[in-house]
Amino acid sequence: MDEHYCDIEELFIELSERRTDQKHALVEKLLTPKRAWSAKQLWRTLGATWGDLSTAHRNLQHLKEKGFLEVATIDNGEAFYERPTDDHHDHLRCQKCDSLLCVPCPEPKPKLTKMRVTSHNTIFRGFCNYCT
Repeated sequence: MDEHYCDIEELFIELSERRTDQKHALVEKLLTPKRAWSAKQLWRTLGATWGDLSTAHRNLQHLKEKGFLEVATIDNGEAFYERPTDDHHDHLRCQKCDSLLCVPCPEPKPKLTKMRVTSHNTIFRGFCNYCT
């Protein structure tokens, strides 16, 4: 067994999750570094044998409730799921393939006199390395 597979198995134990081939494939995709996924993207990538789109939504919501995922909502309201990180980052939305990539935040928190900034969400638009 490869190391990545063992990490996923340990994750199922930690989350008290029953392991299925479908959930394993989902978690493996979600572990892609610096990448966020919509339910529709995951469903298309994993194939029709994985279940229907509502199954994808249910599994993602369940993993979010367990603390395994967090949600980045883009300006059209679409939810993208990614692994929580300790560092703040923004996102780049590819205009060709619709992927949402995690990118370092280029700006420090602004110093405003009468407002305390607690968060911000910036989405850059452009082209990923595969589409340029």
